[in-house]
Amino acid sequence: MGVIPLQDYCNDLLILGNMCLNHCEYEAAMTYFEVALKIIHSGDANDALGKSKLYLLVGTTHKCKGNFEQAKNYHTHALDIHLEQLGPEHVYVAASYNNLGTVYSDLGDFQKAKENHARAPDIYLKQLGPEHVDVAASYNNLGIVYSDLGDFQKANDNHTRALDIRLEQLGPEQTHVAAS
Repeated sequence: MGVIPLQDYCNDLLILGNMCLNHCEYEAAMTYFEVALKIIHSGDANDALGKSKLYLLVGTTHKCKGNFEQAKNYHTHALDIHLEQLGPEHVYVAASYNNLGTVYSDLGDFQKAKENHARAPDIYLKQLGPEHVDVAASYNNLGIVYSDLGDFQKANDNHTRALDIRLEQLGPEQTHVAAS
């Protein structure tokens, strides 16, 4: 048996870490992600999009643990990679803006949250169309931040858009519709 490159293990570590993250086992998830980070940063893995996926997962784990500054840093790194590798109109870029907007909300910086959340719907609209549930999620996120800023008319407008899409796409009995 030959030598297996370290980068081949990164995907397995991401899978294991993601399983832990999905089961709210944040310390275990972080253990797997930290080993993957060491491999990525050692220079043995040159996959930029793989790196962005890892940064997204690490950022999400930090957010779940309440480490919002670290979450912001990792989500910013993921956004930078997505912009460079995929361009400004890719759905991964929109998802990165949503992730950053949510973290800025957690940090209490509602203006930056609004700036990030406001970028996502336009990208999703162009790439997925006006009736996609990711468009609805973006409108919902924007509605939350407008509410936090005290602009209840804009909050209502965005939540209404989200509800209309979710009703049409998911039906009245779905939990995301109830949340809207």
